[in-house]
Amino acid sequence: MFSTLSFANHSMHRGLRCIGAILGGLAVFCTTGSWAQPGQPDTATYGNIDGSAYGQFPAIAQQQFRTQDAIVLPDDRVVAGGTCTAVGASPAGTRFCIAVWSFDGLLTVALYVHSTSVNRVSAAAGGAIAQQPDGKIVVTAPCIATSLGTVNQFCTVRFNADFTSDTGFAPPFGAIAPSPSTNGDSYPNAIAIQPDGKIIVAGQCNDSSGTWFCAARLLPNGNADSTFGGSNSLRTFVGVNSTSSADRVKRIALSTNGKIYLGGDCKQDITGLFRACVARLNADGSIDQALSGNTPKPLILPQMSGGSANDAVSDMVVQANGEFVFAGACTNASSTTRVPCALRLAAPDAVQFYSGTQYLGARASTGSYILREPAADGAFSIQRILMQPDGKMLALLKDQASNSLYRVRRYNEDGSRDANWAEPAFDFNAVADGASSATGVALGQQRSGKVMAMGFTGGGTSGAGQARVIRFQNRTNP
Repeated sequence: MFSTLSFANHSMHRGLRCIGAILGGLAVFCTTGSWAQPGQPDTATYGNIDGSAYGQFPAIAQQQFRTQDAIVLPDDRVVAGGTCTAVGASPAGTRFCIAVWSFDGLLTVALYVHSTSVNRVSAAAGGAIAQQPDGKIVVTAPCIATSLGTVNQFCTVRFNADFTSDTGFAPPFGAIAPSPSTNGDSYPNAIAIQPDGKIIVAGQCNDSSGTWFCAARLLPNGNADSTFGGSNSLRTFVGVNSTSSADRVKRIALSTNGKIYLGGDCKQDITGLFRACVARLNADGSIDQALSGNTPKPLILPQMSGGSANDAVSDMVVQANGEFVFAGACTNASSTTRVPCALRLAAPDAVQFYSGTQYLGARASTGSYILREPAADGAFSIQRILMQPDGKMLALLKDQASNSLYRVRRYNEDGSRDANWAEPAFDFNAVADGASSATGVALGQQRSGKVMAMGFTGGGTSGAGQARVIRFQNRTNP
């Protein structure tokens, strides 16, 4: 039902780590480093910053780079997409920009490629990145369309495969999705490329009565697709709680039958409790109400937390078998501590959406399709997840007690932790550059199986903002 990404079983390195050869029947082994446990930072073969497994980044603090999302390309390069401040540029302002690393972490391209007309991008309010089949890269973020305006709207730009700005793409201010009202902000959190080249952007749209699921679609040339949601290509939903809505799309999934799934979290009722939720659009952009009980509202999913507590969804992915996984954080039944939680559900075209593979081996066993960690293990929240070809799930966890500490955890298919995977805490801000905080935004995987965590730094006396990428081992070898 859904297409998935597979990884070739080979690796690429800057130098030899360990090679075996047979010379006259004698096994000869040559090594320049030690063996590493899966999950440990790849300090030997990635990047060149203090042997810390970080990809290189130039000391250009005045650029104020803020990564909104990042991807690993098919050739193992990493591209971080986001915003930066073009000091000295005319006109001045915050712009779309990308940074690119080679497969080994060296910054072969340090690009601050700005579409000259886009200098009013909102740096601190979401965004996403995706690559088209032709290698072009599409980046979305909220921006203000006029110099005197104050309302954020969906704004999208495209870069060519060589990372130069694609000037043939529709002007960003001509390819925006307006808010549903004149005084409401729209924030894009997700992007997806359809097989026909059309671009779907989704997130949250505000008006005086709340925040709603919303999505827009662009034609391959960047112009608004008027067949999707009307003349402005904006499709909005009725809020789950219509008197005080607070619904947010976090991710998009595309089905091979043309259906479009929007996953995130929704305010369930006036008490302010949030739950995972999902909505479905038909291929023409109309709301498929059959998923949510013949209403134009998103479908509320089973509670991940115990008792009367909140669930916050940060990611949604689809497994190779069509099952959905929603992940984020929830409040444990017996504690106010936020813990990692995930919800796995059957393919929505199945007889019962809730009958997905059960997480029977979860650390806090629920006997259901819910993975919930015990509060005693500490306060962590899942920021992003990545499904591996063997069915295991990688999760980028933020330490709630720190403003910059993270870890990558790996779960077995039944929800138990993978005991063979190390998960040392790491700091995206470990490289001294005057920053005081760091944020993790994405996970990826190279063809060798090595795992990439991407984020950015910020704050501090210098106000520096720099993109960060760190690589982890994925098997017990160099």
